[in-house]
Amino acid sequence: MMGLTRSFFLGSHLRNPCWLHEVDARAKLLALVSLSLATLLASRDAALGLLGALALAGVASCRVPPRAALRALGPALLVLVLVMLGHALVVDGSYDLRILGTCGVRVAGARAGAQAMLRICLLVTWVSLVSATTTSPQLGRALGWALRPLLSWGVPVGAVTTTVSIALRFIPEVIEEFDRIRLAQIARGARFDDRRVSRRLRSYAAVLVPLVASLFGRSDQLAEAMRDRGFTGGGTLMAPPCLAVRDLVVMLASVAAPVLVVLM
Repeated sequence: MMGLTRSFFLGSHLRNPCWLHEVDARAKLLALVSLSLATLLASRDAALGLLGALALAGVASCRVPPRAALRALGPALLVLVLVMLGHALVVDGSYDLRILGTCGVRVAGARAGAQAMLRICLLVTWVSLVSATTTSPQLGRALGWALRPLLSWGVPVGAVTTTVSIALRFIPEVIEEFDRIRLAQIARGARFDDRRVSRRLRSYAAVLVPLVASLFGRSDQLAEAMRDRGFTGGGTLMAPPCLAVRDLVVMLASVAAPVLVVLM
């Protein structure tokens, strides 16, 4: 289990219980899909502002430290920068603010880039909140409940949910293994803060190679353990418990979010 002092990211789990821990995983899964859809459908600043306020309220109500919440956006930082540059920069002279030669910035493009960046931040927040308050088995069971109708079409729902659960369990282990190998390389003199990009790439290559080898080794061990226990890819889908009132409220509110965003 990861502490919030390190990161607040997909696969991590909040140590301190909050109200979102008590919500059924099925309601949170539906809320994740609905809020993600609302984020993609939102085109007006007011709608994006409303979703942003909702995200901030969710992070604050779960007592997530601001620094930990910002660190969750770290892996998406490069994507955010590229999105803004791709929208704002022009090289054909049709700029509103000149930088150099025919290269400049368009105000409308910068506005569209800011909206795209906000959408990415919101999507990361929704996924992080759900993964931080829901264990892998709970998510697996919720996914099995959502995919249950596909059983009549011959879809191996049990195998799908097992695969997703295993993948979610591996995420924090991958992060911890990456940190461990990175610290070992630093102790051997590797420089990850070097200004020369080529040297930094070589340093990270020295981390990724043993990381991939370690992951393949763990995957082989897991496959052998599952084979020895007679796992054939199926699974037992237990009858889900009844939803509480708070779960129904969360589900109704999340379903209403895309409708409200479209009407704004």
